Amino acid sequence: MDSDFGSALGVLLFLEGFACAVGCVAIAEKKGYTGGLEFIFFFVGVVFNLVGVMVMLLIPEREKGVNEARLASGELKVCPFCRESVLAEAIVCKHCKSKLD
Repeated sequence: MDSDFGSALGVLLFLEGFACAVGCVAIAEKKGYTGGLEFIFFFVGVVFNLVGVMVMLLIPEREKGVNEARLASGELKVCPFCRESVLAEAIVCKHCKSKLD
């Protein structure tokens, strides 16, 4: 009987850790933390479980402001090759070194 209880407890703990990890990733994405950071947030959820979820709820939303406003004003443009922001008057992308129109 004890081994059945231990197996069931192990499965429940695994499912709780997985659910917390998925929850951490969902919260982080909703707050604007994306771009390769998903694994880190998944790890936080697996290791810290509910504490990790609470921490994710407390982190502030990621600011969206500066580049989006500069793109809208025409001060920046997007490189067609690497999709990074560069100055509108740039003739070479500072990120991928491609020649711009």
